[in-house]
Amino acid sequence: LSFIVVNWNCLAFTEQCIEAIQCTVTGVDYEVIVVDNASGDAPCQSLADRFPAVRLILSDENLGFGGANNLAAGFASGRILFFLNPDTILLQDAAFRAFGLLDSRPDAGIVGCRFLNSDGSLQLSSVQAFPSVSNQLLANRWLQRRWPSIQGKAALYAKVPDTVAEVDVVSGAGLLIRKQIFEDIGGFNKEYFMYAEEVDLCYKVHRAGFKVLHCGAAQVIHFGGQSTKQCEEGYADLAMRESIHHFLLRTKGARFAARYRAVLLASAALRVSLLGIAFPFFRRHRRQRAISAMRKW
Repeated sequence: LSFIVVNWNCLAFTEQCIEAIQCTVTGVDYEVIVVDNASGDAPCQSLADRFPAVRLILSDENLGFGGANNLAAGFASGRILFFLNPDTILLQDAAFRAFGLLDSRPDAGIVGCRFLNSDGSLQLSSVQAFPSVSNQLLANRWLQRRWPSIQGKAALYAKVPDTVAEVDVVSGAGLLIRKQIFEDIGGFNKEYFMYAEEVDLCYKVHRAGFKVLHCGAAQVIHFGGQSTKQCEEGYADLAMRESIHHFLLRTKGARFAARYRAVLLASAALRVSLLGIAFPFFRRHRRQRAISAMRKW
């Protein structure tokens, strides 16, 4: 099993991630590969001293999420790759359970984990449906919790939490894939600098005839967005929607992608208008949240 972690200016989280791997992974031979994606203020060289068993790759340029993972995969010796975000902590035997599931299912190409917030609550981003105009228009947490099937999240609400379920897409924050399949489908598409890389990867795995599974028993704490917090405000929201547009353009065609942009424009205009109308009635502590939401949309 080859763990692959991409660091960009979040050294403390990367160290915490590696410590969790070393403390929880048993019953399987593994290696850890870290790619430093041209960090500025926090170079990763110190990792070599603290974790001598870790293979450290220093990139001269920021290759993006997909490009850096592809780089590391070329050095991996494991037959299964475990792409893991630096802002994650593996819990108990999460890696062993996910590895065992993928290793025992010849029909499976990818296995994803069940992600939790630091307080133990469920992260809805663990799984999703392939993007469409309708589910992107209805991308709202309130709707996702009440009608999870709209966003392909029914697996997260199974009566038995550790259920294995077939899904469209699993989160790239903790994703296992057979190395041979990864190489056969061309790895991550480097056209996506950030976001939607796992959507594209899962799509290619489905197209290759393999299943994508969510392993509810493989639980991982995910702090989320530690690298993107260092970007200017709104960058992550913009990058996410541009990536989805690019995915739809590649898989559905120009007309479908244009429809997505038109619907997104209408949705954003409606949200801003409603927030503007309601703003005078918000209490002081909610006004800052409303300002952030208006700026986002």
